Amino acid sequence: VFFLTMALKEMIYHPIIAANENGDINIQVRRVYEQIVKDFQKPNFDLVGLLSTTGYNEDYFRKCFTEQYSLSPKKYLDKLRLDYAAGLINTYGDKLQIGQVASMCGYDDLLYFSKKFKTRFGCSPTKYRAENSLNSTKK
Repeated sequence: VFFLTMALKEMIYHPIIAANENGDINIQVRRVYEQIVKDFQKPNFDLVGLLSTTGYNEDYFRKCFTEQYSLSPKKYLDKLRLDYAAGLINTYGDKLQIGQVASMCGYDDLLYFSKKFKTRFGCSPTKYRAENSLNSTKK
C-alpha cells in the first residue's frame, strides 16, 4: 500500500512540480527583462550580478531568455542602449555631444560605445548624426 500511495503521489504531483519549475524560470526571465528595461541607462548596471540572482546556471538562463526574447540578455541590453542612442541623436542632433549620448545610454567608455554603435548601425555616431539628425547644423 505504501509503494502504491507513493507511485500515485508521483503521478499526480510530478506534472505540477515540473510546471512550477518552468514557471519559476519564466518568472525569473521576465524579472530580468523588466530590470534591464528599467535600468539600461545606468553605466554601473551589473547584468552579470543580476543574472546571478536568478539562482539558475548562467548558460541555462541565457538560453531561456533567448528563447523568450530572441536575444541574449547582453544583446538585448546593447540593443536597448543603442536604439536609445540613435533616438537621442535623431532628436537632439548637434545639441548633444556624442560623449553625452554615450553617457545617457549607459556607456562610460566613448570608444566602446562608438564601436558598438558602428556595429549596430554601420557607421560612427558622428556620421549617423550628420545623416539622420532632425537638428543637425550640417543639413
